[in-house]
Amino acid sequence: MSHWMAGGRWQGRLRELAARAGQAASVAALAVVLGLQVSGQEPLRQAWKPQECGESSVTEPERKEEERETADWQEPVREELEIVWQLPEMPNGCEIASLAMVLNWAGTEADKMELWENYVPALEVRETQNGFLGGDPEEYYIGDATSRNMGWYCFEEPLRETAEAFLDDRGVRFRVEASAGLGRSALESYLDQEIPVIVWVTQEYEAPELSERSWTMEDGSIYIPWSNLHCVVVYGRTGESYQVADPLRGFQSVESGRFWESFQSIGAHALVIW
Repeated sequence: MSHWMAGGRWQGRLRELAARAGQAASVAALAVVLGLQVSGQEPLRQAWKPQECGESSVTEPERKEEERETADWQEPVREELEIVWQLPEMPNGCEIASLAMVLNWAGTEADKMELWENYVPALEVRETQNGFLGGDPEEYYIGDATSRNMGWYCFEEPLRETAEAFLDDRGVRFRVEASAGLGRSALESYLDQEIPVIVWVTQEYEAPELSERSWTMEDGSIYIPWSNLHCVVVYGRTGESYQVADPLRGFQSVESGRFWESFQSIGAHALVIW
């Protein structure tokens, strides 16, 4: 994750959050999680297995990546962007609903529940005698997106994996690009080409808040999740505002300065399909 770039009231709020977590560094350090899969838990997607004698040295993920690099890319159909509502089925599935919006815009018929049940790599948070054990939202969706109390979130890499697996199953070759630290010129370049971008922001574009909950990674590091993280699709800009498709609130116009404070405070995470 990128370190946050925020000023004014945001710097003060981030310092408070850092102090609460007992960190001398910025709150960004709290979200840098280095742990791997939690012992005893299996991700929903099959793990890589060791190579057997006589097998190719190229793993399946490497083969798929090579295919993508040499693929004849297709152009998205660019249907009219329509809201995919996360409720009532997905109280904590804003990123999955946002992905469904963009896949539908690109011309594939994507259902948010199919994405969740068949494609999203997910890992639960388990309660043990020693506290909660969980994973890294840079690698998995953490928890259950259909649960109001036991669902958290994932960032761009698990969503990229979800999109690529979904498109591969349909024989569709779109570019899927994940970014942490996306800059303003890059974002606006996509928007000027009428390409929607999935972005991670905060609820109501307010200052970020840390949850009272936390979990331990396999390496012993502690992950403290955001309590007001949200994911939306930004699809255009007019004057000093961005046009946003929000899976909770519908179409909105958000002042650009307010959007950027929120977007950068979380790490400027983004996913683009084009």
